[in-house]
Amino acid sequence: MAEKNDLTREEIKLISSLKDLFENQVFCFYLDEVQNLSRFGGYIPSLVVKGLQGRLALTIPLVDDKIFTFGEDQAEAIRRIILMNEYLGLAETDVARLYQGAGITKKTN
Repeated sequence: MAEKNDLTREEIKLISSLKDLFENQVFCFYLDEVQNLSRFGGYIPSLVVKGLQGRLALTIPLVDDKIFTFGEDQAEAIRRIILMNEYLGLAETDVARLYQGAGITKKTN
């Protein structure tokens, strides 16, 4: 399981903001591998919420009044998504179930 010190300060702030926003909801992070990196300056995570179809791209400023990105390295972005889901206490099977419930069939992370 990912520890707090495995995550950046911005990742912890993002998770905290989303926990407040989605109080008592189960959610995880997802990365769309095909993105226009120049639009936001890097890969942006998406949110998958239990009971909702699809995913919500986090294209609004949630951390320090700016849009959260992972940078332009896809492998690192996927690694960060995995760490953030682990930090939420979700096993790979939990994440897969959330993806499936949201209608996401392609497993990228």
